[in-house]
Amino acid sequence: MSDSEKPVSAKGVVEEVYRLRSSFGVKVSRIIGRAKYVQKSGFNSFLKYNYATEGDFLALLKPLLDEEKLAIVASQDSVTRDELEPTTRGRRQWLTTVKMTFKVIDGETGYSEILTSFGTGIDSEDKGLYKAITGCVKYFISKLFLIETGDDPERENENETGDNKPPATVRPLAEKKPEPPQTEVLTLITKAQELLEKVSGKTGNRATEILKLASGYASKKDDTFFFITPETLKTTTSEKWLKMTIANLEKELGVSK
Repeated sequence: MSDSEKPVSAKGVVEEVYRLRSSFGVKVSRIIGRAKYVQKSGFNSFLKYNYATEGDFLALLKPLLDEEKLAIVASQDSVTRDELEPTTRGRRQWLTTVKMTFKVIDGETGYSEILTSFGTGIDSEDKGLYKAITGCVKYFISKLFLIETGDDPERENENETGDNKPPATVRPLAEKKPEPPQTEVLTLITKAQELLEKVSGKTGNRATEILKLASGYASKKDDTFFFITPETLKTTTSEKWLKMTIANLEKELGVSK
């Protein structure tokens, strides 16, 4: 029986995996030792700061990866897109978040490691996904090989230009505030309040209970009950609720149309 035909024991398999992983780790470690810092050739003219471009990272790492016979294969797993508050100029903008998988392969042994990373990008047009992917690649490379960029997120109140200014923040899209009642609605509110006072005086019941009976109705779609209270009556903007409430209050008073 030749050596290639001999059965491999479980212990032998484990030892081989450890050997391949050790060789892989040594190669990554050598790159970490040589790729100490990346130069920043990019400049954001709007926010006035320097940054390391994807090209800066690749220019530093490609020769080192080639020497160590390591390859990186990237794939996109998922993408989400959330709308943010408009820009100061009123333009709509979106936050794109991408999840990516990176397979780092040792070309000499075939051993590989699969790692995951995330990236985000904000844009008012169609470049959010590309910004997110670029950011994800740069983040993955910088963390895998521990490359110093000078961008420490824990350094508070200091941006890349050295100015003591807090970084710009982006707030999520705020919920729309309810519009103030229109003239017709205000007229209906006033009428409902007058009728409510009359019904309360006639029956001696509390205004809250009267309104609960007068305004509650079952939705045909989901059988959910909605009620108007004396407090919400003042700010209600639904003509449908108000007209129904008024009709029920008039019915209680015996008023015929």
